[in-house]
Amino acid sequence: MSTARTALRSSLPTAGGSGCAASTGPTRCTRPTQGLLPALGTGCLLVRDGAVLRAAHSGADAPYLQDIGEHDLPDFAAISPELTRGFRGLRLWLPLHLHGVAAFRAALDEKLDLTGHAYRVLRAEPTLNVLGPPQLTTVAFRRVLTGADDGAEDAATADLLRRVHAERRVFLSSTRIAGRYVGRISVLNHRTDRARVDEALDAIRRHTAPG
Repeated sequence: MSTARTALRSSLPTAGGSGCAASTGPTRCTRPTQGLLPALGTGCLLVRDGAVLRAAHSGADAPYLQDIGEHDLPDFAAISPELTRGFRGLRLWLPLHLHGVAAFRAALDEKLDLTGHAYRVLRAEPTLNVLGPPQLTTVAFRRVLTGADDGAEDAATADLLRRVHAERRVFLSSTRIAGRYVGRISVLNHRTDRARVDEALDAIRRHTAPG
């Protein structure tokens, strides 16, 4: 599914001018939550083929949702009126009206800086493989085991996340890239600061240290 995300990235000097181009694929997606920090559910998605959208949010085609089943989270659409259409535009207009664009630009710039910090720290760890520099605010990584196959490294990466989560201080999501299990640090909550990112990084390094 090709998407085009819009936010304030094009106005940030640290974002490399990565703006939003017109999409020629099957979908067009506007996601203010990717940087404007409004309430969840604010955005717009236009889809040519509904079957593609359903496949992207279910089954084996949606590995980025695999944590939902693992942690037994409820399907709120099945037990509450979550599909009711609210006044979504107000969630975006009112914060911009009250605080101005500069406040959101600064908030997104901070998250990009924190993501870069996490990338540099994890990239320096010999027991981890970081899957490329972040383009937005997510860093993907997996364990590296000498002489091990992909299956063993998948299991080690999943075990690493379980150990970090057992401390109940931070939550790291997971997904699969090219069939391989990877962990993810995603820095976009407005409450996430340098101290919390460092806490997550310390936990990852602690649980990957030999012995």
